[in-house]
Parts: sequence; structure tokens; C-alpha cells
Amino acid sequence: MKRLYFLTKNGDSTERVAEDLHREGITDWHFHVISKNEAWLKKHHVHSAAWWHRFDILHSGERGALLGGSIGFVLGMIGALTPTLGDIFGFWFVPLPTLVCGFFGAWVGGLVGLSHENYKIARFHDAIEQGHYLLMVDIRRDQEERVLSMMRREHPEAQASGWDSTWVSPFARGGDRSVYESSDQPGHINAVRGGKTGGSRA
Repeated sequence: MKRLYFLTKNGDSTERVAEDLHREGITDWHFHVISKNEAWLKKHHVHSAAWWHRFDILHSGERGALLGGSIGFVLGMIGALTPTLGDIFGFWFVPLPTLVCGFFGAWVGGLVGLSHENYKIARFHDAIEQGHYLLMVDIRRDQEERVLSMMRREHPEAQASGWDSTWVSPFARGGDRSVYESSDQPGHINAVRGGKTGGSRA
């Protein structure tokens, strides 16, 4: 799925966007908000982002699994080629250290990720710290035009701040922590459709 990012300056605007997105068929499962004011989100029943949206657990866990699995595979190959283990297990010895090291790497990577911001939202760090609300909207291809048209028509105050996939890639790097440049011109949401950002530096 495609994930659209919007920044709003206050809770009232965020709540109105949430209500309109629900009317467009976007469920809470596909709509997430990150804000410093978690109490406000809960009080007004605006769907807050889950922990895996906030922290780099999945991304770091995937990297840890790849690294650990690779080390385990090499160790398994070395063991399988040694006379003693090789004669007993042969190449069936390879999967065991690969899986063990892979799971251990995923566990360690996940723990590391708990202390890091999700790489997908790192570029919004300053805006969130300044009190902005980050809205993440997950849409299918057939929903894109309808959602963007609604946002352009009903919420020109919402800053379109780029898009990416909901897929978490272990090979992806974190984005620039700077905030996308603001666009105050009507219709700036159109920029989301053409690329990663509208007037962005990322």
C-alpha cells in the first residue's frame, strides 16, 4: 500500500481530517497520528500510531536478522566442512546456526530499534517536537485520487509532506531529519502524486 504523510498544526484540524477520512472509507487500521500530545489524541478518540510506527523495531530487527543469519550461515558452512561435524551432519548442519543466529540477531536488532526513532518518520522529528501532528494515511491505488481530492478541497491547511510504501525494507536508510518545506499555495497536495515530496529536500 501507499502511505501519504500530512502535517497539521493543531488537534482540531487533525480531528476534522480523521472524520473526513473515515467518511472516505479509511479505517483506523490505515490511519495513524503521531503527536507529542498523546493525551489529546486519546481524549478525542483520534487513532494514535502504534509503537512499531514510532520506533525502529521492525527495521532494526530485519537488519539484525540478516546480519545474524549471514554470520550463522558462514559458521554453519565452516562447521559442515570440518572433518568431525561434516562427517556426522554434512551440510544439514548449516541451517541450525543460520536460524539460531538469525533469531538472535532479530532480537538484538529489535532491542536496538527501541532506542531509535522509526527511520520513516525521522525527517519529521523537528516538526513533531514543535507540536505538529503527523498524519499517516495508508491507501490503495483506487483510493488515492479520492483521498487527495478530499484533502485538497476540505483541508488546504494540511501540509502534504510526501509519500512512501508501507513496506519496511531492511536495506532502506533513514531520511533527512529536516522537515519538508511548506507550501502555502492552494493545491499543493497535487505534488504528492508526482513524487516523494512536494517541494521537498529529502
